[in-house]
Amino acid sequence: MSDETNIIQFKGRKLGTKNEHSKEYRCHHQKLLADKDFKVLECESCGFIYTPWEYVWKLATNEERIFMHIKHAKEEKNRLDGDLVDLKRQIRNAKAQLRRLNK
Repeated sequence: MSDETNIIQFKGRKLGTKNEHSKEYRCHHQKLLADKDFKVLECESCGFIYTPWEYVWKLATNEERIFMHIKHAKEEKNRLDGDLVDLKRQIRNAKAQLRRLNK
């Protein structure tokens, strides 16, 4: 990119994956440079260029994916809690039957 005075550096953001099916490429590097004049983001390591929309879209889809994982994890936890209560009841009943048989 051109003029270094108009470039802002973003650190700590990890973007993208390589998708063989769509021939779309996203780098895995963590440093981006923002070019104010051209209104693009460029990977400092490999030079891959993102439009700001691509960057925001990537962040939004990652956030949505995280929320879906959290939702599914909570549902799984609730299911397992129910299973645990049922197993504890079965154990309690089995112990009571065993005590009655031993009398």
